[in-house]
Amino acid sequence: MAKSNALRREDAHIAAPKKPSLQDQKIEDAIGEGPKDSKYLPAGFRRHSAVIHKDHLYLIKCLAYWENIPIYEAQYLILEEYFKKRKIKDMPAKRSIIPR
Repeated sequence: MAKSNALRREDAHIAAPKKPSLQDQKIEDAIGEGPKDSKYLPAGFRRHSAVIHKDHLYLIKCLAYWENIPIYEAQYLILEEYFKKRKIKDMPAKRSIIPR
């Protein structure tokens, strides 16, 4: 697997703690409170279970190995590259299920 200039450790910018914004509040409302062991992760990261194809998991682990970074940081880099290329709208606000 060749190293990509876009996926280097120097390019990874893990966000430092900052004052919560309205966007941050929307994100927190959408994903809910994380598990108690999330406090051991770097700032901005949240532990979450997800289903992933075994071939993709293997490639992520290979990238992490060759770049000498943790797996969660390899996933972060891959997702950052993906989301840079896409325009994604916010989720709609939660609606009341009680009819008016």
